[in-house]
Amino acid sequence: MEKGIKSASLYDKLGAVQKTMGRTDAAMQSYEAALRLDPKDDSAGKELAKLQISKKMYDKALMTIDNALAVHPSSDGFAIKAAACRGLKDREGVKDAYSKFIAYPNPAEEDVRAVIAALNSVNLRSEADSMKDGISQEAVKETHLVPQSVMRTAERIMRRAYMMGLAIDDQDVLDAIDNEESEAAVAI
Repeated sequence: MEKGIKSASLYDKLGAVQKTMGRTDAAMQSYEAALRLDPKDDSAGKELAKLQISKKMYDKALMTIDNALAVHPSSDGFAIKAAACRGLKDREGVKDAYSKFIAYPNPAEEDVRAVIAALNSVNLRSEADSMKDGISQEAVKETHLVPQSVMRTAERIMRRAYMMGLAIDDQDVLDAIDNEESEAAVAI
């Protein structure tokens, strides 16, 4: 079957299936074939680099991801580059990948964690801490979409309802104040 494939996208899909089946070597060959057919296929380059990192082939992974980033720079690509440089214990490479990674808004959390791990592995703690602070600030913003005064009022209403013996199981109300039913009972 593989002899007749003339499309890079089909090799991409074949590589993805092989990767899910745990056939890493076959998946790597499929992604390499995709890159031979279309050297600008950055998704195949990223997937191949991830597999090369998993096989501890850091030099090859770095070359592969650099080629993919030359075609299409992206936050996930720079996270992969940071992971490859981490494997090589290349402090400057990790720092360079980090500086380019932070230029992209809203990266995936798994990519942020990969870059933080790479920074920590080469003792760039202040950069890692600043990224961790960014994650926690985003989490705070997401959990406090409802103003504090509204949350306090809603909690008071729920306490009064609980004291009067009313059930507090309206899921919309519980979601709005970010509490579970059991936590509301304990809060009183």
